[in-house]
Amino acid sequence: MALDSKALEERLNSLKAEKQQQILASAFRKGAVVYQAAVISSAPERPELPSGTALPPGALKSDVIVQKAKSTGGPIYVVKFGKLTSHVARWVEYGHRLVRGGYSRVLKNGKTRGPGMVVGNVPAHPFFRNAFESATPEAIQQISDSLFKGVNRAYKGQMAEEWMEEQSSVEMY
Repeated sequence: MALDSKALEERLNSLKAEKQQQILASAFRKGAVVYQAAVISSAPERPELPSGTALPPGALKSDVIVQKAKSTGGPIYVVKFGKLTSHVARWVEYGHRLVRGGYSRVLKNGKTRGPGMVVGNVPAHPFFRNAFESATPEAIQQISDSLFKGVNRAYKGQMAEEWMEEQSSVEMY
């Protein structure tokens, strides 16, 4: 049984606050998992290099996580990279300067400070933003389907509880 959004909102608001939070958290988590799958599929994979680097091939793809954000409002889920690869994901997404022999910071006035020598600029290879944009319709569909199912299930359960309470308060002769 499909509900329109107005009826869904009414039914959701008629539920207890704790049950509302459970339904919303479950729906938003399912949407975040869709985004996670899109980021994993679009993350670039480092080729096997003879010189080697700190990260093994496939490290970006294997370190995409869904985490519940700390918030005082409703349930919020974040799709991000873990501690192992978050800095590398930023470098790949936005590009960076390639520095050899230490560090090299760019100051506000445009000058550089540090012993490092800039040997080149690595261009950006955006994948994270593109994954989110391409997965948005599917994530919205997952969230709405989950909301409809969760509200219908909870609403039927709450109606049954209210009926049982109503029946127990009626005196039997």
